[in-house]
Amino acid sequence: MNLISILLVDDHELVRSGIARLIADQPDMKVIGEVSSGEEALQFIFHSLPAIIIMDAGMPGIGGIETTRVILDKLPSARVIAMSSVASGVIPAQMLRAGAQAFITKRSGVGEMLKAIRLVHSGQRYVTPQVATQMGWIHSINVVIPYSTSSRDGRYRSHRC
Repeated sequence: MNLISILLVDDHELVRSGIARLIADQPDMKVIGEVSSGEEALQFIFHSLPAIIIMDAGMPGIGGIETTRVILDKLPSARVIAMSSVASGVIPAQMLRAGAQAFITKRSGVGEMLKAIRLVHSGQRYVTPQVATQMGWIHSINVVIPYSTSSRDGRYRSHRC
């Protein structure tokens, strides 16, 4: 079985350590690196590209939004899951426009984070229902998610939750 290799990028050590511990319990996943800034993430991925990068949106330095943009400009096959304590406002939209394939909040449950990792690894996209609601993407029980693997083309389709 090939393990899903994961890089954790967050400026809070406690968050990184907690997520790493939760992922360690998964037989199909492995954290291969933990870094505290966008600059460190850029250095890391050019030496060892993980299957999934879990990226905090709001960090000092170049931050998660710009780091995501740079990573995907240089390595379009990279898969980024954006993470933030903020579920509303411009942060989720900015991260998705930068190319993140998923957006979860730091309030998401463990199961939701693991679901996002597995979906993104399989080439799909994921946005937590809380963020989808804030962005006005929920119509009844349908969530609108980007249609293609690149959110930059602006196409969307309905997805039944």
